[in-house]
Amino acid sequence: MGMFGKKIAEAKPSEGTGMFFPPGHYPVVQVKQLKLVTSKDPKKGNAELFIIVADVLESKEASRPAGTQDVAQILNSNHPGAADDAKRFILALFPGIDENTINEEGITALTSVEQPAFGRLVSLETYEKVNEKNGKKFTKHIWRPVDDATQARAAELRAKAGLAPLSK
Repeated sequence: MGMFGKKIAEAKPSEGTGMFFPPGHYPVVQVKQLKLVTSKDPKKGNAELFIIVADVLESKEASRPAGTQDVAQILNSNHPGAADDAKRFILALFPGIDENTINEEGITALTSVEQPAFGRLVSLETYEKVNEKNGKKFTKHIWRPVDDATQARAAELRAKAGLAPLSK
């Protein structure tokens, strides 16, 4: 077996893309996929993971410029703020929705093969924060809606970022 074949055989697949959002401002990102999976990592104790995968259409962060694809945020059910963060993301994705209407069936629908959020645009700002309880650093994600005029320009903004038209 060749060297790469050996690496593939020894690899431990992860739920994410390996590409994340470092601290910065991303005025427009486009949702490619939403996933809800159970972690295969024994250190995560069978945590459920809500995974947001997006392409960057506009960026003010040099390490993730416009045109960067498959950037992810992974929300771990074992983390106390993860459910709130996921709900804030959904509210940014669908502005005007009543937060009380977000239920388990809706989450299942969002993460299904139909992918109803596919292609939607949102804005993102991230910054480094320190957990007050354990002192560990993490990246906080603040998702915001974009206006309808920007949503309508999704294909144009994608082309401007140098990306091919979005397709499932």
